[in-house]
Amino acid sequence: MKRIIFFIICIFFLKLNAKAVDYAILVSAGNATTDDVFSNSEYWYDLFLAYEDLVLNEGYDPANVFVFYGNGTSFNSTRARYQLALHGWGNIVDFDNAYNTLNTQFANIGAIVTNNDNLHIRWVVGHGWGNSATTVTTPSTAGTGRDPINVDDYWVLLQNRNLCVRETEIIRIVNQIPNYKRRKIVWMTCHSGCLTGGTNNMNNDRSVIITASRWNQVSSAYNLPGETIHAQLNYIVTSALFGEDPLGTAFNSDNNGDNVINMWELWNEADINAIMTSDPQLGNNGNLANRIYIDEHLVIENTNINNDIQYLVDDYEFLNSSLQNGSDVEVDIDNGFEINGTFNAPVGTTLNIHP
Repeated sequence: MKRIIFFIICIFFLKLNAKAVDYAILVSAGNATTDDVFSNSEYWYDLFLAYEDLVLNEGYDPANVFVFYGNGTSFNSTRARYQLALHGWGNIVDFDNAYNTLNTQFANIGAIVTNNDNLHIRWVVGHGWGNSATTVTTPSTAGTGRDPINVDDYWVLLQNRNLCVRETEIIRIVNQIPNYKRRKIVWMTCHSGCLTGGTNNMNNDRSVIITASRWNQVSSAYNLPGETIHAQLNYIVTSALFGEDPLGTAFNSDNNGDNVINMWELWNEADINAIMTSDPQLGNNGNLANRIYIDEHLVIENTNINNDIQYLVDDYEFLNSSLQNGSDVEVDIDNGFEINGTFNAPVGTTLNIHP
């Protein structure tokens, strides 16, 4: 009875806290003009899948998902899988991907995100290379870049703008959003490992960043048999989060048996998956990767946990689930904790809940 009373008190007290807002930014650094063409179509396909996962699976409010793509208008794909009508959506794109737009709108978003909120940034698709332009506003023809000479020699290409932006400037733009509780970044370009190392990077103790490759590696595309083209990292990350690939085939990246995917599991799946031809990097200065999730409102449903697991989320719910003998579960919550349905924690298990 004491344990039940403790849970009820926690729920009541934590629900009084100011509820965090989960913000997401998706950037596709190109513009699709046709279907099924490399370095073209995936600018829309992978963006569509990333948005679909956030809104339908991770619980993000579309009003808090900011999408930068092409000229600011959704692509009219001939593939039904990537048509807005599939979900009855209108235009899901908020802004074009021009340098000035990125710079202005990141600053605007930074003005509304607070230290109590969570932030997910995904550079969904793009090219990256070494020093191919002398200033941030100097256009550089696609394909004239070279491999970086060191870990700080990184540029991203806004392909449809024919414009390269240096690493320090990209980091400055992103850091115009200085306030957040937890920041989760996924970055898909060649040489994107530059963002996890060197003098200029996006690491801090409130952030986890997954990149597609080492600083000195290219990242590649993947033709999904029976479907179409995707960036390798995007195919893996979005499929892992959604629990199935674009064809609807089950995709299981859960390492610890709790049926939810943390940032370490996302990186690990990309690191070991056979389709990857590059080595994804993990920026994890705060040692948060195995505790934090794209989804901040976890429901552990119909699950028997038989491992030692740590969680750091806004909300956590056990729904018809149990802890197996010997398991040690630690839940750090910022807003609410619930147990609903049946729950079993036999002698020998440990459940620690930290408001």
